Amino acid sequence: MDTLPLPARPNLPDYTKLAEGLTEATRSENASAVKGFCNDWLGEIVRVSGPDLTDFVQGSWERAIGEVEKAAIEMSEKAGDDGEGLTLAGAQFLIARAHSFESWDAFARFVEKDTRETDAGAEFEIAADAVVDGDLPTLEALLRANPALAHAHSARIHRATLLYYLAANGIEDFRQRSPANAPEIARRLLDAGAEVDALCGPGDSGDTPMLALVTSVHPHYRGVATELIEIFVEAGSKVDGVKNDGAPVRLALKFGYPESAAALVRLGAEVKNVAMAAGLGRLDLTTEFVEERGVSEAELAAAFEDACRFGRTDIAEYLLGKGVDVDEQATWKMTGLMWAASQGHPDTMDLILDHGPLLELRNEFGGTAMGTTLHFAINLPRPGADYPAVIDRLLNAGLKFEGTRKGTGLDDIDAVLRRHGKID
Repeated sequence: MDTLPLPARPNLPDYTKLAEGLTEATRSENASAVKGFCNDWLGEIVRVSGPDLTDFVQGSWERAIGEVEKAAIEMSEKAGDDGEGLTLAGAQFLIARAHSFESWDAFARFVEKDTRETDAGAEFEIAADAVVDGDLPTLEALLRANPALAHAHSARIHRATLLYYLAANGIEDFRQRSPANAPEIARRLLDAGAEVDALCGPGDSGDTPMLALVTSVHPHYRGVATELIEIFVEAGSKVDGVKNDGAPVRLALKFGYPESAAALVRLGAEVKNVAMAAGLGRLDLTTEFVEERGVSEAELAAAFEDACRFGRTDIAEYLLGKGVDVDEQATWKMTGLMWAASQGHPDTMDLILDHGPLLELRNEFGGTAMGTTLHFAINLPRPGADYPAVIDRLLNAGLKFEGTRKGTGLDDIDAVLRRHGKID
């Protein structure tokens, strides 16, 4: 979540002054006054953040302030029709939302409380930092002093609990990281009374720590996701979701984490449809859905998509035999070839290429199988994917390389492109 940080001891008058400055900037005759104000604001936040600031976090702050800039100009222009310009209340609202608070009143209450070291608001913020930093001694000291922290919710709009923070998803970006001792942190929070399926999100709308976990990149890259799933389930988390709709498995697959989906099934989750079965690599269940339960063409297409995406070659072959169109374009108008190639599954690609697909189809982003694969290889590589082999197969099949003669900057892929005479 694009969210601006607060200093250790925030001061409400400083933020009121900031809102006044934003209001004045919108009324300036200088057309770039708002941009200049926002750039100065961002610069000060970056300046005090210290040397460990990452591009990921700075980018989040830039987007948060960029939204303030855009909204301030739009609100000013709309109000300007009546000769008023952006009001102080409007500027205060934008600043509150940039810090992920529902309103200025909610932001002000939080800041005023947070200035008192003994207040639970400040303690929760310190505890949230301890959770994502893996600082168990600090967390234990806070829980001993205030046991209610274990099941408390953040005052920010996401309403996250500390266990939700451990999932590192849907919270402020500057806290999105997974410590190596995340399982130990989870057990300590649960022992202290944390509610494993606590509803978070705006208005406690239904996101749970489990849903945040199975859709989060950070615990998966850290290698702690499966153990956290096991800990959550052992503590009573509902493997099929609080609505019994299969959301944990479905979302784990949607976000590209089949290992988490498989862990949930191993722990008792139900495979509720043919797409889940295909994504999990369960040919037996895929066959059962198709042959015994009956599925629609749309369901078959979804199953083929997941089979290709996760390299389930035997299932993709079975579904093609059942009449699925090899050029079916489902999510984002991605074809099976695009999914198999972009996720680095040469064997699945070979199967699809043997069925004579249209090679230059484009997805809704304008990418062909070649362009999509290069995008993933450069920006979103799947760990373990054999992208050089994939690119070689695509070129041998006749797909066009639409990049520049300079190449991709990835030595192993550029070696393949150079061998095919596509780059210098």
